[in-house]
Amino acid sequence: LLLDALLLCALRMRVSFAAFDVAEIGDQVLVRTGAAGEAYPGANRQRVVVEGRPVLCDLEGPFGSPIGDARRGRVRARTRRAAVVLYLPASAEPAGASPVAALVRGREQGRRLAPARREVQAGST
Repeated sequence: LLLDALLLCALRMRVSFAAFDVAEIGDQVLVRTGAAGEAYPGANRQRVVVEGRPVLCDLEGPFGSPIGDARRGRVRARTRRAAVVLYLPASAEPAGASPVAALVRGREQGRRLAPARREVQAGST
């Protein structure tokens, strides 16, 4: 149901969304530029190369990017807490994310994810 809702939001808002199982990725997520030669196994079992591109990482390494998600961290029927990521263009105004966030905001039970630290330079993607 969550993935269906995100697909609807993505189509309505023309913004890419991703959802990850918090039990698998933890609550320490970093957004950074992929290192030289960096890649991970994608959800479709193909290698996702993220060199020079924005990539989501946890303590185990990369697990998601705008070009493809990893098998690790994917949302399944057993997922109880999910982190939702919005991939906005560098030109997007911060206030523009508010209506998008309002579409997917729900009541969270338990602790909140730590805010991701953004290291990708605006306009570099």
